[in-house]
Amino acid sequence: MKVNSSTPVLAVLVGLLYILIMTPLMGRKMGYTLDATPSFQVTRAIVETGDLFPDISVKQGYLYSVVYIPFYLMGKAAAMFLPAFTEDWVERKFMCWMNTVITGATLGMMVLTGTALGFRKRTGVIMALLYGFSTLAFPYARYDYNKVQAGFLLLLVFYFYIQVVQQRQWKFVLLSGISLALLVMVRLEMVIAAVPIGMGIYGIQQDMRGKVKQSLYLLGPLAAGVLFVILYNFFYWQGEIAGGYEEGEEGFQLNPFNALAGFVLSPGKSMFLFNPTLLLFPFALRPFSY
Repeated sequence: MKVNSSTPVLAVLVGLLYILIMTPLMGRKMGYTLDATPSFQVTRAIVETGDLFPDISVKQGYLYSVVYIPFYLMGKAAAMFLPAFTEDWVERKFMCWMNTVITGATLGMMVLTGTALGFRKRTGVIMALLYGFSTLAFPYARYDYNKVQAGFLLLLVFYFYIQVVQQRQWKFVLLSGISLALLVMVRLEMVIAAVPIGMGIYGIQQDMRGKVKQSLYLLGPLAAGVLFVILYNFFYWQGEIAGGYEEGEEGFQLNPFNALAGFVLSPGKSMFLFNPTLLLFPFALRPFSY
């Protein structure tokens, strides 16, 4: 489906509106999340020393620190005009603002994705705003978590997949593969997204040569991303794929039902508690189909 020329403008406006509203609501605590401290230290070491791979083990992915570099520089410049706060505090504040900006970009992408799926522009805007203000996207946009980057990249993978289905152009397969590679560099477990996307792209082509060619466009970048994570973890986490996260006392569990029951029924962790719009999903199917 061809995107109306006004849709990208609307997507940018939705993203900017979200950033404008959320910027004053950023987290104000001094400590920030524990996992983000090494990410901050990696960025600072890269900028201050020029060492691209400082000897600091990060749990949120090396890419998270790289994306933070321009925001770190903005924080460093802003600190000169905010003498009431320590330079370190202002720089860390801009790590939170990075996630605010990325979440705004995610909302803009949701508008584009909704239009690509055939929804009216108004539906895409409502969908984006519901995501930004009534799901876990809201608290994550205020602090320094890598889930924000992962959410944006996962949506980007899906958006390019839609373009593949509709336009049948190889460049969108490659862009989807690059997005997948970046996604696994932030959160390795998201490699599972390659399964449905790969099956969909593989089924589009009728001839075997086309299937192999497009599979390489998708899986080539993905393999490079996975290899980077494995090598990085080998040097900084003694070969562990977990990226520094220790296993629980009971170790890895193959049975998924305990976790699924918690996500659905737990009074403290239920997805309906953190994403109440899911309760409206059955009622939204018909309006969203127009």
